[in-house]
Amino acid sequence: MASAARSNNLIPEWNDLVYRGLWKEALERLHKTNNFPDFTGRVCPAPCEGSCVLGINTPPVTIKSLECAIIDRGWEEGWIVPEPPKVRNGQEGRSRWLGPRGLVRAAATEQGGAPGYRFRAH
Repeated sequence: MASAARSNNLIPEWNDLVYRGLWKEALERLHKTNNFPDFTGRVCPAPCEGSCVLGINTPPVTIKSLECAIIDRGWEEGWIVPEPPKVRNGQEGRSRWLGPRGLVRAAATEQGGAPGYRFRAH
């Protein structure tokens, strides 16, 4: 696990899966730690690339490009589908976080059975 990856992405694992041509498995591994890599991967400044150990003597792995390629392939192949909660628990969930982090928290609340509302902090 790359320590520079804020979402604790399993970067070496999905790198290896793509290398072996296992794109769907790479997408599943990516979704284990990030339920919205579609846009978080595109807006992230990718500090993990600078901490890639290959950068010692060769160019580092372009992690951000690879993450976007995994997501794009997932959409093209139809592997990414909505996952609404099976049961609603009658509770309400609210998130005051803005941006991608707020959406991730709202989605996690949805998976728990409560509607995930987002509000502006001010």
